[in-house]
Amino acid sequence: MKEHYVKKVKDKSGIAIMSVMLFFMVMMIFVGGLTIASQGNLNVSSVSADNTASYYAAEAGINYVVSDFKRIMDIEDGDLTQAQFIASIMNFVNNNQTKRVDLTENNGTESYFILRFRDVVSNPTTRTFSFTIVSEGVVNGVIRTLETLVDLDYSLGAGDRKGFAVKHAILAENKITTDNNFTIGLTQNAIDNAPPGTQPSVATYATASDSILFGKASNYTGRVEVKVGTPNSVTNASPTQIDRTLNVQNFSPLNFDPIRTEATQVMDSPASNSNLGGLFSSATNNINNPASGTYSPTPGKYYVSSVVFGSNNVVINVPTAGTEVFIVTDNLVLGNVTTTGAGTVRFYVREGSNKFSFPISNNAITGRQNAPHLFIVYVDTITSTTSLTVQNNAALHGSFMFKNASITFSNNTTFGGYLMTEGAALNLSNNGQITVALYYAPLGNVNVLNNGVVSGAIIGKNVDLANGAIVRYEPAFLDNFPFDVESPIVSTTPSDGVRTLTFRIHRTTEQ
Repeated sequence: MKEHYVKKVKDKSGIAIMSVMLFFMVMMIFVGGLTIASQGNLNVSSVSADNTASYYAAEAGINYVVSDFKRIMDIEDGDLTQAQFIASIMNFVNNNQTKRVDLTENNGTESYFILRFRDVVSNPTTRTFSFTIVSEGVVNGVIRTLETLVDLDYSLGAGDRKGFAVKHAILAENKITTDNNFTIGLTQNAIDNAPPGTQPSVATYATASDSILFGKASNYTGRVEVKVGTPNSVTNASPTQIDRTLNVQNFSPLNFDPIRTEATQVMDSPASNSNLGGLFSSATNNINNPASGTYSPTPGKYYVSSVVFGSNNVVINVPTAGTEVFIVTDNLVLGNVTTTGAGTVRFYVREGSNKFSFPISNNAITGRQNAPHLFIVYVDTITSTTSLTVQNNAALHGSFMFKNASITFSNNTTFGGYLMTEGAALNLSNNGQITVALYYAPLGNVNVLNNGVVSGAIIGKNVDLANGAIVRYEPAFLDNFPFDVESPIVSTTPSDGVRTLTFRIHRTTEQ
């Protein structure tokens, strides 16, 4: 029998080499995968870091605007008129529109934010200013955008009634004169809300002995206020108190510079007159006696060379609070035109224009009853007739500021609102009714005659009451005073400066 032998191979080096190679291949695959995974995680981490950094860059843009506005408020608080303060805000917005600010200390990576402002709305009537800050943060090409809605309240607070301090039924720079038949008192609202014992008061800045000359049979028993050190200047009356502490600055001319500046900006870039909601006639290229009806023009600022409202009953509707229709014109004729809605309608008649008139009479109604601050008319120096009359049962409601016009209300006319002029005279006679109003003529005479009635206050160079004239002081009438006018009353804080500023950040959202 043959024996079979199996030779055992003792040399296993070839298998070992293959095993090592296989091991290293597996390890290389593992390490390669780990490297790829790590690189992917690193890329994701880098993108995530850039994404987070771009968010903070956008947020830095919001904070940049907020801190700068607060700086403006701190520096300019009390130093500027309201119009100047609005202008400073607008300059800031315009100067920073599309502004790029590069950020440092980001490990050499390009990072910056770009600012934009939209929905910018200034409302002089409500004394608010709102806008949306749009900040685009960019880091290493990654972009994130934040939006923040803010508003600014630049009201002057309750102390000086929106910056125009009034505390007398009558204030005259020179002289107050009356006959025997007159009444100076308080409205029922004032009686109901004033502290017990409150008396009406009259005041003069003059120092002559007859600065306040009452009729011989006068029974006036209210207060009288005169300058410090003034001798007894009251004739024919027995006031309950003569207060010699009156602090009055010079009666300043009306300041038309802010409205002139605004009008110039409108002339440079007016809104399309086709948006005036049918008021504008393309055939005549102006507003020429529109037909009776309600018109809803798009809020905006327009230039129309001639604006004429005749006998047709025209209603202008501006429904949204904080919006306005502002029309700059060379000629304005205010006939039967009224307004509705919570928005404002303003007109400005440019300096040197050749026509302005109130052709209203015979029960006509013009303006905005019970809301005169929503119907505002500025009439700059006009070269045509400067003596304007409203008469025969007509009613005029609004806020009017004239550079050189004399105004007369007569024959049962009713006026409600604010009337300011540098003209020679303001006249109210023949049962005319002035309701909750300010009569202000710093360079002219105010005459209330023949049963004329004023509920509010009168300020003038000279004031004359006669033949049944009645003046009843109403302390709340300036709550919606729309003009930026320097008050003749000196208070403990600047009467025409910005005193109470509130900056509110409503919300921040990401686009």
